[in-house]
Amino acid sequence: MQLEWLADFVELARLEVIEKAGTVIAHDRGTPIITPHDNCVLVQPFPDEEGQDRKQL
Repeated sequence: MQLEWLADFVELARLEVIEKAGTVIAHDRGTPIITPHDNCVLVQPFPDEEGQDRKQL
């Protein structure tokens, strides 16, 4: 996976709510990553190592 986050979603706070299903938040090698449902919560765990970037919907 090689995610490129859209500018609006790069610096989201943990537990940020994204209102609309189908909102594009990133691309993985050209494939859009979208929110699966309305009021989707973005969970960003703390990285284990420097440079890691993990997010869950």
